[in-house]
Amino acid sequence: ENEFLSSFFKDDLFVQHLSYFNPGKTAARLHPEESLFKRLLQLVSNIKEEIGLYGRHGDHLLRAQLYEILMLLDRIYIEKGTKESIPKESSNLHISRFIHYVGQSFKEHRSVRYYADRLCITPNYLNEIVTISLQVSAKQYIHRKVMEEAKRMLTYTDIPVSGIAISLNYDTVSYFVRSFREHTGQTPLVYRKTHKP
Repeated sequence: ENEFLSSFFKDDLFVQHLSYFNPGKTAARLHPEESLFKRLLQLVSNIKEEIGLYGRHGDHLLRAQLYEILMLLDRIYIEKGTKESIPKESSNLHISRFIHYVGQSFKEHRSVRYYADRLCITPNYLNEIVTISLQVSAKQYIHRKVMEEAKRMLTYTDIPVSGIAISLNYDTVSYFVRSFREHTGQTPLVYRKTHKP
């Protein structure tokens, strides 16, 4: 999950910066060399063992091992990309702009139509290409951005829940609390208590 990594790297978009999650590229099968493949398998085995022995007490070691796996896969993907051209889809520019516009405006604008209008495409088409590229609907992507910001504010600031609800342009605090609980399974106050550094 994003929060597992972002609490370590302090970057909510860390995973999205990895080359194999770039919406400008299609998915590709990776064929690492045998030595690298064995290294990856060993890391996965180490993670499973760490979880079995220490559970949540081994978070930092788990993050370090996961980070190594992600970066090794990134290296393999980049090397693959230099050896063979990875085709681009016609919708890539729309996806990149959608991600950019949501990053700029998610606090004020949550409707899919708003972003579709900015891109001069229909909401249905936007939803279709976002779902194909990002594996979530456009509405879900926008909502996740709002929730990521809410979690960041709860974890790293002392702004009251009511202030966070106002900052994120919720009509009422109760609606924000209900929405947050549906997304995380916790109320904002409980989340803050368990995630504050």
